[in-house]
Formats: sequence, structure tokens, C-alpha cells
Amino acid sequence: MITLLHVSKSYSRNRPILNDVNIHIKAGEFVSVVGQSGAGKTTLVKLLIGEERADEGQVVIGDWDITRLGRHEVPYL
Repeated sequence: MITLLHVSKSYSRNRPILNDVNIHIKAGEFVSVVGQSGAGKTTLVKLLIGEERADEGQVVIGDWDITRLGRHEVPYL
């Protein structure tokens, strides 16, 4: 299961990349992420793998709340 609750991410104050995103993907569900260039697809994936941290909101992968995951824990994700 993958859940994003009210996730926001920006790289500058004037340019939000993701704004209040809510996603719930059930175990075994297949999902594709599509969109125009600059829509935030890569940022979303980086949040899911722990490479980036959300500015706001919560990211949950399985039983792990990775919102504040330590850098040393990322390889176990």
C-alpha cells in the first residue's frame, strides 16, 4: 500500500511542484504516472523512494511512514 496525504513539495517559493496531493494505491494495484513535462512526475517518484522529502504532508509505504525517514534507513525502504 502507498499513501500520500496532503503532500506538497516546492523547490522555490514561487513555484510549487506538488500541491496538496492525496493518493492511495492498494497492494497489488498497478498504477502509471503520466503527464506533461514539469508536471511533477519525477518529484513524486523521488518522494516515494526517499530521495526527496515532502515540505508538507505524509508519505506512507506499507507500514513505514517515510515522511521523516533517516538517510541511513533509505536503503531498507
